[in-house]
Amino acid sequence: MKIGAKKILRFVILLISSMIITMASATVYNQLFQSGHVTATAYGLQWISGTDNIGLTINGATCSMSSLTAPVGGSRNYTDPVRLNNTESTSHTFNLVVVSVSGSTNDLDYIYIRLYNKTGSYKGTLAVWSGGTSGTSLNNLVIAANDYWIFEWDIKWKSSSSTSSYVDVSLRVDVTE
Repeated sequence: MKIGAKKILRFVILLISSMIITMASATVYNQLFQSGHVTATAYGLQWISGTDNIGLTINGATCSMSSLTAPVGGSRNYTDPVRLNNTESTSHTFNLVVVSVSGSTNDLDYIYIRLYNKTGSYKGTLAVWSGGTSGTSLNNLVIAANDYWIFEWDIKWKSSSSTSSYVDVSLRVDVTE
């Protein structure tokens, strides 16, 4: 009977332990759920071609220019390479941000982007590269409803540049409202 009592005692301890574990794991949690249906839409601000031939490629929210050049030790001004077009009937506020400038920056004197609306009114200048340093941003720009802005590029290489000098520029338009 001694062996039977030990078995019963072990069984009772196991049963009590199981009940304690079961009660502890039976805690009720509050739960919240969220779901969404996501569709693609067109941006209110869109890149469109300007009148300069600079190897412009537009793919949705991205544009790239592959043929911007300036002579060694000289400058070139592209008066209308690309435009930012507001297709909506409301104005939008945006920031123009320099993300990066890399490559032969020691040979580069400056790159400026001057902004004009479709009537030619000056809106601001972003110093992309000037005085040996990268620019930062041009903020709180307001593009009117159904307007477009011309992004004029002004580029100047130092006399120390060569035909193998290059820079890669990356900019971002942050639409804030």
